[in-house]
Amino acid sequence: MYLAVKEFGNDLSRKIALEKEQNLKWKEVELFLKQLEIKGLHVESRYDSMGLKIENFPDSILSEYRITMHKNGLNTLYNDDEYEIWDKEFESIFNTIKKYNKIEDLSFHPPVTTKNHPFFLDNLSNDERVNSQRLLKKLILKWIPIFKEIHVTLSLESHISEKFFIFYGPDEYIDFINSIDDLYALLDVAHNHYDRYSNEYLIKKLKGKISGLHISDAIQGENFREDIHREVGKGDIDFSFIENLEINDKTFFAFEIKKNKEEIINSVSAIKKQFNHIFNT
Repeated sequence: MYLAVKEFGNDLSRKIALEKEQNLKWKEVELFLKQLEIKGLHVESRYDSMGLKIENFPDSILSEYRITMHKNGLNTLYNDDEYEIWDKEFESIFNTIKKYNKIEDLSFHPPVTTKNHPFFLDNLSNDERVNSQRLLKKLILKWIPIFKEIHVTLSLESHISEKFFIFYGPDEYIDFINSIDDLYALLDVAHNHYDRYSNEYLIKKLKGKISGLHISDAIQGENFREDIHREVGKGDIDFSFIENLEINDKTFFAFEIKKNKEEIINSVSAIKKQFNHIFNT
C-alpha cells in the first residue's frame, strides 16, 4: 500500500504551465514528490492546462515512483457512436502506456447523464441509463484482457450521484463492479461523503475489489465547489473507515486536493500520522 498525488495545487500547476521545456515541467513534479516523501504518482491522461506531456516521463520518475493513471473527462455514453469515441480513447491511452511497462492501473469516471457539465440535468430515462450501463460494460469487457496483457488493471471511480451519473446510487455501482471479474473500484471519498453515501458501506460491499482511494476532505453543504476537494482536516469526513479497508501492495491513496500545494503537504502529513500503523509510506 502506498501514497500518491493526483493534483499539484493551483500554485504549483501555474508554475509548471509557465515552464517551456518538458524536462523542466517534470522536474517540478519530481521535486514536489520528493518534498512529500511518497512513492506514487497518479497521473491524468492529459494535462492540457499545464502543457505536461505524459509521453515525456523522465527516467528518474519511471525508476523511482509507482504510477497509476486517471482518464480525464466527463462524457456521455448514449449510443454506438459514443461507444466508438470511448473505444478510441481507450486505444489511445493503451498505446501510450504500453511502451512504459510501468503503469499499474487505469481509472475512469462512469458516463454522465448529459453533456451540459457543470449544469447537469437528470435527463435520462431508466431505459437510457440501462443502455448506457450496457455499453460501458461492453467497453470494459473488451479492454480488461487487453490491458491485462501489459499488467494494467482497470478501475471505475465511485462517481455515483444519480442526478449526474448513470448509476442510481451506491448499490447499482456496487452490483456493476461485482458483476465483472477483474474490474476494480476507485473510491472518491470526498464525493461519496458530499453525496451522503457511506464510504464504510462501499468498503464492506466491495471487499477485495478496491484498487485505491481519491483522498480529500469535504463538507456536506450546498456549495459544491467550496465544499469538496478540501485539505484533510478542513471538512467533516471521519477517515477512520480506512481501518476497515482490505489493502495489499497495490492499493494506493491518491491525494486530490486542488487549492494549493501547502494543503496537499498538510493532507499527506495528516494521513501519514493517522494511519502510519497500517501502511508503509
